[in-house]
Amino acid sequence: MGWRPIYDVKMESSLLIHLYRTLNMNTLLSLFAQKTWANNELFNGLAAVTSQEHAAGVQTAIRILNHIYVVDRIFQAHLLGEQHGYAATNTQMTPELGELQFFVAQTDAWFEQYVSTVSSTLFVKFRPFINTFDKKLR
Repeated sequence: MGWRPIYDVKMESSLLIHLYRTLNMNTLLSLFAQKTWANNELFNGLAAVTSQEHAAGVQTAIRILNHIYVVDRIFQAHLLGEQHGYAATNTQMTPELGELQFFVAQTDAWFEQYVSTVSSTLFVKFRPFINTFDKKLR
């Protein structure tokens, strides 16, 4: 049976709202900066693996990183009140590592910018949205 990630957008939204209310903005900014740093380190580490012995493990890691990227993009669309266009929390085709690293870096930069500029009123406002399984959440 295939691997299927468990993801709950409503839970993530609630977690971010809780974090915002309990942590100061500097801490939140630091957490997103650390996520950016960790992603960069992880991608660079995976790029350094050249042994065919680990090819399947690297491919699995890329697949998981792609899932995380898709979930980040879905959440980004929800924050913006836009449609995300994804039918699932991963894509059918797995992108190349370098391509995925570029897109993840762009998305990480967006989240850092968003957190640094969003007002507290807007940040805690929960927006209704349709999840990837066509269920309306609020």
